[in-house]
Amino acid sequence: MGCSYNGVSFAANDEASALLSVKEGLIDPLNNLHDWNFDAVHCNWTGVWCNSAGEVEKLDLSHMNLSGKVSNEIQRLKSLNSLNICCNGLSSSLSNSITNLTTLKSLDVSQNFFIGDFPLGLGKVSGLVTLNASSNSFSGFVPEDLGNVSSLETLDFRGSFFEGSVPKTLGNLHKLKFLGLSGNNLTGEIPGELGKLSSLETMIIGYNAFEGGIPAEFGNLTNLKYLDIADGNLGGEIPEELGRLKLLDTVFLYKNNFEGMIPKAISNMTSLVLLDLSDNMLSGNIPAEVSELKNLQLLNLMRNRLSGPVPSGLGNLPQLEVLELWNNSLSGTLPGNLGKNSPLQWLDVSSNSLSGEVPETLCTKGNLTKLILFNNAFLGPIPESLSKCPSLVRVRIHNNFLSGTIPVGLGKLGKLQRLELANNSLTGRIPDDVASSTSLSFIDFSKNNLHSSLPSTIVSIPNLQTFIVSNNNLEGEIPEQFQDCPSLGVLDLSSNHFFGSIPKSIASCQKLVSLNLKNNKLSGEIPKALASMPTLAILDLANNSLTGQIPQNFGISPALEIFNVSYNKLDGPVPENGVLRTINPNDIMGNAGLCGGVLPACGLTFAYPSRHRNPQTKPIITGWIIAILSILAIGIAILAARSLYTRWYNNGLCFSERFYKGSKGWPWRLMAFQRLDFTSTDILACIKETNVIGMGATGVVYKAEVPQSSTVVAVKKLWRSSGSDIEVGSSDDLVGEVNLLGRLRHRNIVRLLGFLYNNTDVMIVYEFMLNGNLGDALHGKQTAGTLLVDWVSRYNIALGVAQGLAYLHHDCHPPIIHRDIKSNNILLDANLEARIADFGLAKMMIRKNETVSMIAGSYGYIAPGELLVHTSYLNLSITTLFFRTFTASRILKSKANDEASALLSVKEGLIDPLNNLHDWNFDAVHCNWTGVWCNSAGEVEKLDLSHMNLSGKVSNEIQRLKSLNSLNICCNGLSSSLSNSITNLTTLKSLDVSQNFFIGDFPLGLGKVSGLVTLNASSNSFSGFVPEDLGNVSSLETLDFRGSFFEGSVPKTLGNLHKLKFLGLSGNNLTGEIPGELGKLSSLETMIIGYNAFEGGIPAEFGNLTNLKYLDIADGNLGGEIPEELGRLKLLDTVFLYKNNFEGMIPKAISNMTSLVLLDLSDNMLSGNIPAEVSELKNLQLLNLMRNRLSGPVPSGLGNLPQLEVLELWNNSLSGTLPGNLGKNSPLQWLDVSSNSLSGEVPETLCTKGNLTKLILFNNAFLGPIPESLSKCPSLVRVRIHNNFLSGTIPVGLGKLGKLQRLELANNSLTGRIPDDVASSTSLSFIDFSKNNLHSSLPSTIVSIPNLQTFIVSNNNLEGEIPEQFQDCPSLGVLDLSSNHFFGSIPKSIASCQKLVSLNLKNNKLSGEIPKALASMPTLAILDLANNSLTGQIPQNFGISPALEIFNVSYNKLDGPVPENGVLRTINPNDIMGNAGLCGGVLPACGLTFAYPSRHRNPQTKPIITGWIIAILSILAIGIAILAARSLYTRWYNNGLCFSERFYKGSKGWPWRLMAFQRLDFTSTDILACIKETNVIGMGATGVVYKAEVPQSSTVVAVKKLWRSSGSDIEVGSSDDLVGEVNLLGRLRHRNIVRLLGFLYNNTDVMIVYEFMLNGNLGDALHGKQTAGTLLVDWVSRYNIALGVAQGLAYLHHDCHPPIIHRDIKSNNILLDANLEARIADFGLAKMMIRKNETVSMIAGSYGYIAPEYGYSLKVDEKIDIYSYGVVLLELLTGKRPLDPEFEESIDIVGWIRRKMDKGCSEKALDPSVGNCMHVQEEMLLVLRIALLCTAKIPKDRPSMRDVIMMLGEAKPRRKSSVSTETLAPNKEMLVISTSPINGLV
Repeated sequence: MGCSYNGVSFAANDEASALLSVKEGLIDPLNNLHDWNFDAVHCNWTGVWCNSAGEVEKLDLSHMNLSGKVSNEIQRLKSLNSLNICCNGLSSSLSNSITNLTTLKSLDVSQNFFIGDFPLGLGKVSGLVTLNASSNSFSGFVPEDLGNVSSLETLDFRGSFFEGSVPKTLGNLHKLKFLGLSGNNLTGEIPGELGKLSSLETMIIGYNAFEGGIPAEFGNLTNLKYLDIADGNLGGEIPEELGRLKLLDTVFLYKNNFEGMIPKAISNMTSLVLLDLSDNMLSGNIPAEVSELKNLQLLNLMRNRLSGPVPSGLGNLPQLEVLELWNNSLSGTLPGNLGKNSPLQWLDVSSNSLSGEVPETLCTKGNLTKLILFNNAFLGPIPESLSKCPSLVRVRIHNNFLSGTIPVGLGKLGKLQRLELANNSLTGRIPDDVASSTSLSFIDFSKNNLHSSLPSTIVSIPNLQTFIVSNNNLEGEIPEQFQDCPSLGVLDLSSNHFFGSIPKSIASCQKLVSLNLKNNKLSGEIPKALASMPTLAILDLANNSLTGQIPQNFGISPALEIFNVSYNKLDGPVPENGVLRTINPNDIMGNAGLCGGVLPACGLTFAYPSRHRNPQTKPIITGWIIAILSILAIGIAILAARSLYTRWYNNGLCFSERFYKGSKGWPWRLMAFQRLDFTSTDILACIKETNVIGMGATGVVYKAEVPQSSTVVAVKKLWRSSGSDIEVGSSDDLVGEVNLLGRLRHRNIVRLLGFLYNNTDVMIVYEFMLNGNLGDALHGKQTAGTLLVDWVSRYNIALGVAQGLAYLHHDCHPPIIHRDIKSNNILLDANLEARIADFGLAKMMIRKNETVSMIAGSYGYIAPGELLVHTSYLNLSITTLFFRTFTASRILKSKANDEASALLSVKEGLIDPLNNLHDWNFDAVHCNWTGVWCNSAGEVEKLDLSHMNLSGKVSNEIQRLKSLNSLNICCNGLSSSLSNSITNLTTLKSLDVSQNFFIGDFPLGLGKVSGLVTLNASSNSFSGFVPEDLGNVSSLETLDFRGSFFEGSVPKTLGNLHKLKFLGLSGNNLTGEIPGELGKLSSLETMIIGYNAFEGGIPAEFGNLTNLKYLDIADGNLGGEIPEELGRLKLLDTVFLYKNNFEGMIPKAISNMTSLVLLDLSDNMLSGNIPAEVSELKNLQLLNLMRNRLSGPVPSGLGNLPQLEVLELWNNSLSGTLPGNLGKNSPLQWLDVSSNSLSGEVPETLCTKGNLTKLILFNNAFLGPIPESLSKCPSLVRVRIHNNFLSGTIPVGLGKLGKLQRLELANNSLTGRIPDDVASSTSLSFIDFSKNNLHSSLPSTIVSIPNLQTFIVSNNNLEGEIPEQFQDCPSLGVLDLSSNHFFGSIPKSIASCQKLVSLNLKNNKLSGEIPKALASMPTLAILDLANNSLTGQIPQNFGISPALEIFNVSYNKLDGPVPENGVLRTINPNDIMGNAGLCGGVLPACGLTFAYPSRHRNPQTKPIITGWIIAILSILAIGIAILAARSLYTRWYNNGLCFSERFYKGSKGWPWRLMAFQRLDFTSTDILACIKETNVIGMGATGVVYKAEVPQSSTVVAVKKLWRSSGSDIEVGSSDDLVGEVNLLGRLRHRNIVRLLGFLYNNTDVMIVYEFMLNGNLGDALHGKQTAGTLLVDWVSRYNIALGVAQGLAYLHHDCHPPIIHRDIKSNNILLDANLEARIADFGLAKMMIRKNETVSMIAGSYGYIAPEYGYSLKVDEKIDIYSYGVVLLELLTGKRPLDPEFEESIDIVGWIRRKMDKGCSEKALDPSVGNCMHVQEEMLLVLRIALLCTAKIPKDRPSMRDVIMMLGEAKPRRKSSVSTETLAPNKEMLVISTSPINGLV
């Protein structure tokens, strides 16, 4: 017993000694190991556990703040099975002796700072179960021998710097349940051997730099529950095998490079709770199978490339809490029941192409906190249910198309912090309850149509930090209630109609940083108190009517950096102190009375800057310039001397001497806390505005980059107050405190590098944090929602901040109290690790004699004292409210019933196919009915029935709503006349009946509605006159009568509307002169009155419209000169006067329009020079003067315009050179000066800014080389510089321009070879190098350019063989190599060009036979091989070539018989002449010896030729005699009958009959005279179209002669069917339907006479040889065509009785007039071609357009037209033909587009020539959705044409001004650039 005891005692002493050795190696600042001594048994020591034998079995030293190192003596603890030293500060390497602890079962060294390699040898610790080494700084490789520890269940190596690949040996750990390798530097592929870990439940291996993808073997991990490989650099597709993991509840694969589609097998993971696949490159649709994951709580697919709809089944997931789909390309609507069945908390679908209404069900369960829908196309009202959702924290639905009012109740939501509704179409006022919110911190209602005044207390919301309501129609005075605005930092009320003075109380907002009140009507003086605001950095008061002087104290405002008071009425001297000493003169311009400072001295009479300078001021200006330059020179000298002194001062002292005390001079002192590789001079050089990265209440933060040392640091310059010094000098407090803070060292505290100050300023230098601060990451505009998208990141930040604060509070002596912990003071490094900043800095800002007891901190973060809230008053208020509500209900009941009855009468008159008004019944109070709003008395105050697809008529009973002040029935299908009872609603303030089909006169009597503010009747079919009594409505601000059929003149009484801001009368039939009385509209801002038929010119009185900003009188039939008086309109930013008849010169006074941005005077008859004064319009972005009669030079000053983007001067008579600096100073995007007489060289500067897309210079006399700079211009799309005198070579590099589509250099004097890079282009579709002096051979692959459609190099000196590489020519349509020196045979591979239409190889030296394969080409119409040396016979199959029309093989060496089939049967002999061996066919029979004709004629053939000529002339003479007789008879026949007798039945003879539908000024003879081949303008399946010009009457019409079959007669005579049907069609009248003028026929032929359309048909415009790509180059033009066709079809289907079904809607049957407006043609004409005994049940239509059900059912209804219309939409969107050879497997365009969408490539299907920027693609994708609806397989799923019109209205392209709906002039090449402010226009 004694021996045993002694043995144990010895062992105990040995282990105690080992423990004490361990203690010796540790630093224990908290003395946690104080009991580790021999005063107690070691088994009782802190953290020590022993077994029954007294041997140490467990050692737990975790969380003790230990540092130092672990002693090797620890290996003496032979029985140790658990070692835990986690969560300390151990920073040495981990000793290898740890591997000798062979009894270990658990080892935890996590959360320390261990460095170096992890010890090798643990593989021999066979019983090890848990190994945790996470959160250290280990490096090297993961030990391979760990694969030998078969007992291991947990292996956690996360958060170090391990490198190399994952050891394959880890696959041997069959008991392993947890594997953590994330957050290292591991590389290589993930080994498939890990798929053998059969027990694995958790795998976290992300945040590495792996290669390859996820091994398919992972599908064997059947016990896996948690899989995290986020940010692992993985690629490829997500394996389908993962679908076998039934127990998986969490999958995090975000931030990788996964591609392809989301596997459908994901639906097999039935346990899945969290699924995050965000931040990858996944494409295709979201699988509908995701809806089967009934346990799913989080679905995050954001930031991928997904497309298609949001699966409707997501609305049925019962557990869904978070749905994040933002930043994809999703389209369609949200599930209508989303949120109804699940506790939805977070919904973010922002930045997609979603549309439709926002579901009402989102907050059904009351859990929704974040609703983020911005950057989509949602429409309709904001759901009322949101105002009853108490859980909401953020609502961000800006940048959509939402309409209606802001719901009442949002302000009562106690948790709502952020409310962003900007850039929608919201109307009405800001609800009062928003002003009573206690939680809102951010409000943005900007860019809407809100009106009325601001709620008086809205700026007093206690937590409000940002309030933006700019660009609305708000009015009234700015509220005075600024006394209580504790948090307000940004206040933006700009661009409204506020008047009165600026409230002085704004100065009480002590945290206000930015105040913007510009563009209002404010008056009075600038309050002096604003200058004393401590944080105000930005103050913008421009463009108001402020008076008085600039207060003197603004120069010394503490934080002011931007101060703009331009364009007011200020006077007096400009203060010369502080920021005002160097203020930009532009910020004070436009104030005639200001002087001094940066302006001329006040004693002078000169005012600067003035717009009309007095000649006498020139000497004064000269004096000023000399004085200023002298001062600048002195200043520069002083600065240079100071810089030298500072450099000497800092660099001349050693490191320890950079800080010293004393001296009140200006030098900066630097205290450094470590060795720095930069000086104070380096830091000071970076303190400039462009480097600002943050700003707050305590100072400005700059990013300082020191190039010499590649160092980046952050510098915070603290705010200072004028005249107060930092307390330094004799005191060591500052030095001591900074030294203390500088010595702080902790991974979660920002390290201070230095401290820079002089006697007045302080700057702190610290580490630069790449990811900014936590506040911006959570709430900032740029980064919000993109950095911290997962909970793990946020948790780690929270933990890091806690660790840092614990260090300050517990580990520092004395403890440090931060006093300003907030999110903005927590910075994030590159790894998103938190670092606390600004600790203790409040003390550094204490002024002399000020105590430290002042409050430091930020509101919202400061701990409160006791706060007692008594409830007695609240209870009393509720009781009183209940009592009043109860008693009032009886009084109001009778009136309520009357109004409810009136509403039900209104409902009775309406047709409501969508049942929107289902709740209009007595089951509910009428005030709660859809679209009804009541006042507090229960009276209907607002009725909004817009966008409900209603038809029928508006009942007269509506007049019973006596308190109605807003009626909106816009955007429906109402087609009756508008009842006069509407005029009895005398309380109306807003009336909107726009976008309907109202007919008849507009009601008279609205003149008595004295309070009417808004009247919108646009886009209807009203006729008659504009009511004169509207001039009596003095309150009217908006009058919109655009887009109807109003006639007569504009009423002069409208000049009485002095409050009118918007006047729209465009698109009517108004005539007469524009009344000068409109010049009295003193408040008018927008006038759109074009597209009418006015007389006279622009009234000079328009010069009085001083508030006018937008003037559009395009296509108004105006004449005369443009009045000089328009130059007085200083605010005008847009002037559209194109397509009129203006004459004379452009007025020079135009230079006074200093705000002008867009100026379009094109398509007039203006003459003279372009005034040089145009160069003074510094804001000008678009200048369009095309198609006038201008002459003289292009003003050189245009090159100095800083904003110029579009310059169109084509089709004038301009001469001289282009400005040499054009494009150097402006973002020039579009230059078209074609068809002038310009000369000189093309400037090198055109693409200096890298924005040039279109360069069009053809038909001029430019000379010299093509600028080399063009080959380095990546933005170029078109270069059209043919028909000039350019010389030199084609620049190398043009082929590398990735956007270049069209390159036309023809008819110049270019030499050299075609550059090889042109052949490697991936974008070029049109190349024309013809008529130059190019030589050498063709680049071998040039015909294989994937998008190449046209390649023309004729008339050059090219030589060699034609390249064989024609196997890959998918788009080639025209190939012209004629008139060169090519030799060899014709490549057979040309036949693989399946789209080739024209092949011209004439005038070369080609030999060999004609390849037979050419005859089988499906689209080849023109084949010209003339004048070569081809031999052999003409292949027999050329006669039956599918499309061949022209076949010329003349002057070759062909022989044998000419085939007598197909086109060769009637070939022109001239096309085969010059081949001596040819015979037969149209030539003499092969048995004769005569050959016809050859170049070297045999003398013996002369008699034969003479005989042939005589015979031919005889036949011609007889034919002419017959035709002459017939002509005489026809003239007698037609002219001898009266108008009504031109049509009669009977007679099988040949005379023509004419049915006329209106009085015609031509006869049938005139028409017949034009039916000849030279007048053919079109040909199709139904007939030939001729252009018929009648000289006598200057009439031009189109005549379509229908095909006929030989021997078949039209069925006329005894039947009236033909006459009746033609009469029906002839009476059709609609602006989008071609008007039939007459019908001409005899017994065998039919001809239709209709309006001639200048721009041909849509098919040719999109796909034609001449016009494709030149007419419809922008999306707006195509959209307008789509809308026009829809309106025409809606007229045929809904407004004609009986309805007319077209049956052949296709692009070739849609004609385009001079304005590119669509007109439907050939409607119903298929019936006219019925032969005898043929039923009507035959299919009519064109393949590719025929609805699928029509082919087998032959059922005729409007749905077949709608399908065909959908195909036309797809043509407009894609630029493809319905049956394009590009489509695989013989599918049509509908199948092709659906396949594209299935692959997630819908954007790639869009026509790149128009969809070349993001916002245009978004608009096109909205229309693509409509096209897919129209082409639905099931007919009942297709919308009606009225529905289509409504949907198109919602998808209307965004314009610069929402009030501009007119299209631009025809034949203009449109510009669509995403960042351009002119995008909205075009």
